[in-house]
Formats: sequence, structure tokens, C-alpha cells
Amino acid sequence: MHGKIRPSGDPDIRKGDMNFSRTLLASTLAATGIVAGLAAPAQAAYPTSSYYVGPGNTYTYGTLTWYNRSVGYDGTNLAQEGQCRQTRFRTFTSGGSQLGSTTAGFVCTAVGNGKRANSYGGGVAADVAGGAAYVEVCLMGSSFPSSEPMTVLTCTNYYRP
Repeated sequence: MHGKIRPSGDPDIRKGDMNFSRTLLASTLAATGIVAGLAAPAQAAYPTSSYYVGPGNTYTYGTLTWYNRSVGYDGTNLAQEGQCRQTRFRTFTSGGSQLGSTTAGFVCTAVGNGKRANSYGGGVAADVAGGAAYVEVCLMGSSFPSSEPMTVLTCTNYYRP
């Protein structure tokens, strides 16, 4: 009766029914999630916040992504003719202690060249458990051409959602 179904309808496992063995193996693997081709469970998305900082017709805008020990940013600066612009990001704890700082998105345009936009992306450290409580986003600027350092034009705080 090797490999056959007994009159009772049950496989004869004592005689090594190969179909039963394959079915049992496939069922066991499927139940334990070891079958090839199973997708890994999706990770929860990190929270995001939109930002916009600017006095009038020159500005910076984009998206902050709140990771566990850093904050990512993707955005765009806009400079009008005769301006240079850059964005500064600083991360803080809920108590106001600074965790990290960086600048991004430097853009300049000469008088007569019209406005100019520059896209940027990166991240700023927030190396404490739970990450930053908030990010200060500042638009910085100077005249073009100028050897003067950038000065802060305006800042806005964005809190972790």
C-alpha cells in the first residue's frame, strides 16, 4: 500500500506515503512563515511635518522626517535676484538643549538674473533616546555678490508630531 490511500481514506503514513509527507511539510512551513516569497511585514512610517519659513517673496519650504536619533529634511530655497539664501536646521530636546545643527540649500542669483530655486536634502543629528523634540528652521541670507556672512532672516520651530 506504499503511496496509496487506505480504504478508510487516510494516507498510510506507516508505509511512507510521499504525498502525505510533502503535504505535511508544506503545511508546516506555511504555518511557520518559512515559505519563500513571503513579504516581510511593513515597517511603520516615520512621522513627517511640512515646513515653510520666509519673509515675503524669498523663502524655504519642505518636509521634515522625524527619526529616532535624527531628523531628515528635503526642501527648496528661493532667492530673488541679487540675493543669496541658505537654510539652517537645529535640533533640540524638550528642555531646549541643542542636539545638532547644519545648513543646506545654498543658492545665489545676480541682479538681472531673476529668481532662482535650489533643492536640498539631508539630516541633522538628534542623538538622544526618542530623538529631537523640535527643530528650528531658519532662512539665512546675504546680498549678492557679498563677502559678508549669512545672517538669520527669520526662524520657525517645528515640533515632533
